[in-house]
Amino acid sequence: AWSDTKGSSVLARRKRRIGPQAKTFNFEWPSQQKPLTGLSDILETTAADERYFLDESQTGELIEKLDAKGFRDKIVPYRTCIDDTQGFDGVRLYNNESPTLRSSRSGLKIATSVDPLTVRRITPREYLRLQSFPEGVYERLKAAGITDSQIYSIAGNAVTVNVIEAIGVRLLPYLAD
Repeated sequence: AWSDTKGSSVLARRKRRIGPQAKTFNFEWPSQQKPLTGLSDILETTAADERYFLDESQTGELIEKLDAKGFRDKIVPYRTCIDDTQGFDGVRLYNNESPTLRSSRSGLKIATSVDPLTVRRITPREYLRLQSFPEGVYERLKAAGITDSQIYSIAGNAVTVNVIEAIGVRLLPYLAD
């Protein structure tokens, strides 16, 4: 119950700080919807810079992981996101989707061809697009002297803009009361 403020849990401390005057309500979360944008929709339309491509050694290591899981024949160029940054000796594939972005994960990859296998990292601009940042943010960050590593971190620490917008729209009627 809201009046229970005993204990040292986070909830009990918050109740004591806010006090009994706080209004409560049952918030209706936005329903789960099929993504409107696929991974292939956010990828660069021009050739990515060579620095984002895996070298022969890195490609060889990735091929070993893919073959060990039987995944190599499941790769579709520009649609399969490859995640081998989980901190384990494995690999995961996502079909036209991306896993959750994290600040420590700048190693998500996309296959650009399968024979021979050519793979590149998802670029910082694409990371920002995955978080639904508007176009032009990458250029402004670069102009401000922000490095690619910092941009990966910014995107990984960010919350997805359109998700927060959907939640905000649902909260507005409660704030007006």
